[in-house]
Amino acid sequence: MSPAIVRKYNHTGSLYQYFPIFLKKIFRHFYLTYIIKNPYYIHGNRFQKETYQNIVKIDLSKKFKELLSQKIPVTLFFGKQDTATPPELLFSKVPEARQITHLFSGGHDIANSNTKELVESIKKVI
Repeated sequence: MSPAIVRKYNHTGSLYQYFPIFLKKIFRHFYLTYIIKNPYYIHGNRFQKETYQNIVKIDLSKKFKELLSQKIPVTLFFGKQDTATPPELLFSKVPEARQITHLFSGGHDIANSNTKELVESIKKVI
């Protein structure tokens, strides 16, 4: 659900790209703790927080293509309005993903916003 295979971080042309790394870390900590209130980040220890920060920066589109080439069954579920892991961004890098993707109204948190229809779709896939 809303897989973080590739994320949309476009800071080109913004002041953010010129911030020193320590300020970026402070801003990101504030954002994750007080704005989106990510429980995994808030309650995690230092190692977990640093690991989370590193994982969400990785572009896994090449690895995902390798997985698909092995004919391993995969089904993806995205919110159409997901701005963190936009389905269209994934489709532009891995066009084959379009055929195995179910789209729902909503954003990145479809597990909570679209629970019933998501569960029904998972049942159909199974």
